[in-house]
Amino acid sequence: MGGRSKFFLLAFLLAPLWLFAQEGKEGRNYYFNSTEEGVVFYQTLEWDPVPDIRGFEVVVEKQEPGGWVELMREFMEESSLTVSYGAGNYRFKVGIINLLGQKDYETPYQKFSVRFASQPKVEKISMKLLYLDEDNDGDITVVGENLEEGSSFFFALDNSRQVGLEGQLLELDDEGHRAAVHFDPEFFDSGLYRLQVLNPGGLQDNSQTMLVKFSKPMDVDVSLGYSCAWFPGDTLFSRYFGSSFLPLGGTFRLTFIPVKRKIGYFGAGLSVSAYPVKYENSAYTLQSLFSSAHLNFVYQWALIKKRLMLDTHAGFGVSALLGTRFVFDQVESMDKHVWTLSADLGAALQFYVLKRLYLEVNWDIVFPFYSQFPRAVFEPSVSVGWQF
Repeated sequence: MGGRSKFFLLAFLLAPLWLFAQEGKEGRNYYFNSTEEGVVFYQTLEWDPVPDIRGFEVVVEKQEPGGWVELMREFMEESSLTVSYGAGNYRFKVGIINLLGQKDYETPYQKFSVRFASQPKVEKISMKLLYLDEDNDGDITVVGENLEEGSSFFFALDNSRQVGLEGQLLELDDEGHRAAVHFDPEFFDSGLYRLQVLNPGGLQDNSQTMLVKFSKPMDVDVSLGYSCAWFPGDTLFSRYFGSSFLPLGGTFRLTFIPVKRKIGYFGAGLSVSAYPVKYENSAYTLQSLFSSAHLNFVYQWALIKKRLMLDTHAGFGVSALLGTRFVFDQVESMDKHVWTLSADLGAALQFYVLKRLYLEVNWDIVFPFYSQFPRAVFEPSVSVGWQF
């Protein structure tokens, strides 16, 4: 073999090796077995084989307080060596022995570490209950034993195969008894989450859980206020009542929200509005009540938790002219009622001035299906509401 033969150590030797306190598990470059004396860890050191040589000289040293101490110097023909050492920092080098029995080449020292894997034990966490509709910074304190630098902290839905959320370790005390961990609060939805603490070496604890929910499982919103109505492009009201704008009216909304999720709140609502209409001239008086009532699907989204809520709603119902009456030369006609099916589409902003008291700004567009009615009715309103 001319010159110096060159070979490469496997990449796994460049990383720390961990001593696992588990039984009967095999690894790619290590394994450990249970004996009468306890669990014994075996580490295999490997390198690329070299042809046309007599063998290898392997030197293993351990780092002690006074320096490096040689543990073994051994000649071998194989390109691997299985050793069993306790926790500590080690290094080794391999020399090539040529066919003449001379050392032809020697590698630089390669370091590796053997560490004990400690069993984490979580005794409590600072947050056992998280409310989704309240502000939360996502910081949680974990109290226990054997919490280490390099430990991983995960929250995942209990009994779920979904990948959990890994937290960011913010602070760890010197004794490994207390850790401050940050989790993204936007990750959580309703459910029971289990905290998993995974130490270097693979040992874990998942004894602690956190319940995530809304502070109220359902809401009932009731509001009452002022509204007006405008009929763009209308000829019916402008012809018979002298105007396509009704300035005085009232509105009532009742909303039931039984489903709350991270993506929003879902429910149903009843919207009712009414506008008295009266037109007088020298010949006759015409009066009526324009009203509508709709049953809507409602979706709500908290723009600012506990402060500002966006409410969108859409549905079907009826629109009607009720109690329409002519008065002509002291002769009154009988009341006439005309109604039609209609659709409703609207949005509202709810500003909470107190915990349950809110001001609501709402805009609805009603679409009557009867050709003699206006094609669309715009109904802006301002209301005061209360959440039960």
